Amino acid sequence: MKNLTKKQKIILMLIFVIIFAIYQIYKTKEEKNNNINELLEINNIEQNKTTETTKKNEENQENKKIIIHISGQVNNEGVYELEEGSRIIDAINKAGGVTETADTSQINLAEKIEDGAKIYVPAKGEESVETNSQEGKTTKNTKNIAQDKETKSKKININTATEEELDTLPGIGQATAQKIIEYRKENGKFSKIEDIKDVSGIGDSKFEKIKDLIEV
Repeated sequence: MKNLTKKQKIILMLIFVIIFAIYQIYKTKEEKNNNINELLEINNIEQNKTTETTKKNEENQENKKIIIHISGQVNNEGVYELEEGSRIIDAINKAGGVTETADTSQINLAEKIEDGAKIYVPAKGEESVETNSQEGKTTKNTKNIAQDKETKSKKININTATEEELDTLPGIGQATAQKIIEYRKENGKFSKIEDIKDVSGIGDSKFEKIKDLIEV
């Protein structure tokens, strides 16, 4: 190096700088490529995980079953296993269809069924049966209907009824029920059911709705 001229030294330095720059550029590109490859690998792993999760969820949904109980006017009453998302019509078909005496107009055949539901298919001429498949209950059956009739036959005594009992009468809300009680306190008991029309807010039309449901 001592024997080199100044010009030669400068040339050597330039060559060294160029080589170092080329090395840095190559190193930077290599690092970028490595980073890109790592990102691609991570992305592929995440995609594979997502795909596996989706497949598992689909398999779980496909394999999910519900247990229901169907009775009434079907050919084969009993407990059956159905696919999740099944409807009442599917349960009826599973039970061998309905009998000749069945009245399917009283039930919603398109209603979805939940696990543990109780479905009741009524007969023609039978009072309306409300099936609550969301809670797994039949809200009415033959026994319930008999109880409903008995309840309806009981009249409300307007001389002794509470505000809550009066509130159950058609057209008699909470405010009118309070007026009836206030009237009793101020004027004494009603001597006949027609006297209830003396209460403010109860006219002939409203009396016609409740006259068969009240007594003194």
